[in-house]
Amino acid sequence: MLSQESAWLIEVKELTVLINKLVDESSFQNCSSLLAKRLGLLETIKSKILAKDNKDNSFVIEFKETLLWIQQQDSPRLKFVKEQRELCLKESQKQAKIKKAVVAYNSI
Repeated sequence: MLSQESAWLIEVKELTVLINKLVDESSFQNCSSLLAKRLGLLETIKSKILAKDNKDNSFVIEFKETLLWIQQQDSPRLKFVKEQRELCLKESQKQAKIKKAVVAYNSI
């Protein structure tokens, strides 16, 4: 039978896979809530580990390995998300200039 902490780690991994799938599909709408849920689980696990004051157990090692795995999974997607953000900002600035030009034209 799985411990509660191990079940949380499985859920964290599942959330990570789902988040990365959404990012790969450029479907960012649900990512924020899923990232918040994943972060909440990680903080809960961290609190449990610190409360036990038992830093040499196998679960702590499993938690660290999970954090490293998350980092590996998220790293390439983070670069992609930053690139998409820059593209959106440039497009937004371009649209703002066009709108300003249209407003100026209409005021003539």
